Amino acid sequence: MPPALPQTVPADATRYGLSQIVNHLLGLEKVVPFEFLVNDEILCSSLGSHISSRAISTEGVLEIEYFPAALPPTPRDD
Repeated sequence: MPPALPQTVPADATRYGLSQIVNHLLGLEKVVPFEFLVNDEILCSSLGSHISSRAISTEGVLEIEYFPAALPPTPRDD
């Protein structure tokens, strides 16, 4: 993974929006969906909702980790 770069991210950003940001920063030609960990918890809502529901301070740096999302299985004909 490349080194972390300080970025300002909108509080209403969801997993989809954060994935768009990461794809842009990495300069990926093919869009890759990502999952995100905020303080070791998977982000399941908007970033602002996640932060406020866990009483995380917005005054400091918030470290967000990302990893490729697992795609759902594709049905097979038997």
